[in-house]
Amino acid sequence: MKHGKVVFVGLALLVMGLWVGNAFANSAGPPDNHAANPPGYNNCTLCHGTFPVNSGMGAVFMVFPPISYVSGATIPVDISVSDPTATRWGFEMTCTDGMGNPTGQFIVIDPAHSQLSGNYMKQTSFGTFPGSGFGVAWPILWTAPVSAFPVTFYLAGCAADNDGTNNGDYIYTDSLVVNAASPVYIDLTAIGTTTFPDSGGILTYDIEATSWSGLPADTIDIWVDVTLPYGTIFGPVLGPVLDFPMPGIPPPQSVSRTRTLTVPLGAPAGNYTLNAYIGQYSPPNNLIMAEDHFPFDKTALDGDLTSEEAVNFVDSGEEFEELIPLFSTPDEHLLLKNHPNPFNPTTVISFSLPVASLVKLDVFDINGRNVGFRESDLRGHYLPGTHQITFDGSDLASGIYIYRLTAGDFTASGKMVLMK
Repeated sequence: MKHGKVVFVGLALLVMGLWVGNAFANSAGPPDNHAANPPGYNNCTLCHGTFPVNSGMGAVFMVFPPISYVSGATIPVDISVSDPTATRWGFEMTCTDGMGNPTGQFIVIDPAHSQLSGNYMKQTSFGTFPGSGFGVAWPILWTAPVSAFPVTFYLAGCAADNDGTNNGDYIYTDSLVVNAASPVYIDLTAIGTTTFPDSGGILTYDIEATSWSGLPADTIDIWVDVTLPYGTIFGPVLGPVLDFPMPGIPPPQSVSRTRTLTVPLGAPAGNYTLNAYIGQYSPPNNLIMAEDHFPFDKTALDGDLTSEEAVNFVDSGEEFEELIPLFSTPDEHLLLKNHPNPFNPTTVISFSLPVASLVKLDVFDINGRNVGFRESDLRGHYLPGTHQITFDGSDLASGIYIYRLTAGDFTASGKMVLMK
C-alpha cells in the first residue's frame, strides 16, 4: 500500500505540471538572492543556462519607476519581462542601500501572481502566465525607507519557451539607482498682479515650506530675495528665518504664510524674480535644499534713484511661528500641491489616504481633454498613508493643466503649469 500511495501522488504531481524533473524550473518562484544583486550577483542563468544573460531580444524593466523617492512614501511599480520568443515568465527583484543591505519594503497587491520572500519579490506558479506571448507584468508596491541616500533596484527576469524544461530560456537582468527626494520643499505662489507701473505697488504672495522626513538637524533656514533686472540680488527681503523647527516626524509638517513685497517707485523698469529658499543660510556658501521662484515686472521708472527709500523693497506679513501638520488625523483624504510648479517636464503629485483605496489620476488640458498617463491611466491600489505620483509632461505643450485625483468616493483637483 505504501508503494501504491507514492505512485498515486507522483502521478498527481505530474498531471498538475509540478513534477520537478520536467516542469519550468522554480515555477513557484526562484530561490532568494537570484536578482543579480550583490554580493554574489546571482541570476536565473544558474538554472536556465542555455544562453548568456541578456543575449535575447527581450528585457526586464520597471514600469513607472520612481524618479526619486520620498522617505516613507509608498510607490506603485510594475515589473515587466518581454521577449517575442517566450510563452512563460518569471522574475525576482530586490532593493538595497549603498552598503548592499536590503532596504525599503515590498508589498504584494496581487498574491495570485506575485509573492514576497524576505526582501525578494518574485512570481508565483500562477504568475508564470503559461502560454502568454510577448511579455507580462506584475504590479507591486514599494515603501521607501526613511533615508536621504540612494537605493538600487536589482531585477532578473526569465523568458521561457514553456517546453517543460529549463533549457532554451532567456534570462535578462537590470538595475536602477533611485535617489532620495529632498526632505523639504518650498512653494512660492503669486497672488494677484505681478506687473507694476512706474509708481510701483504691492506684490502679494504665499510661501509654504514642507518637511516630509526627518532632517539631519531638525531645524532649517528660510529666506527670500529679489533678482533685479541687471542680475544682481537684493535682500534677503524675508529673513533669513534661522533655525526654524521642521522635524518632519509623521505626519509631515508644513508652514504657510501670506506676505507682501513693496515694489518701490525708484526700482528700474524691467523683469524681476522673487526667489524663496530653504536650507542653511551661511553666505556666501548657502546650502540650498529646495527653492522656488516666480517672475514679476515693472513697466517704467519713477522717482529719484539716489533715494534709499525709492529703491528699497520692503517685505512684511505673517510671521513664521508654528508648524501645521499636513494631515492631523488618519480619517481624511488630502490632495497635496504638486511640486515643482511650474514644472518641466516632470512634477510630483502627492496625496494621503486614510484607508486602502483604488486611486485614479487624470490630467486635463484647458479644453477638457484627458492628456494624462496614456495607457496606464494611472489606476492602482494604494495602502493608507502618504503617496506620490510623478507626472511626465514631455509630450505635452507648455500651458495650464488640471489634475484630478479619485479615491473611492473622494475627488479633488489642482492646477499645474508646464513651462518649457
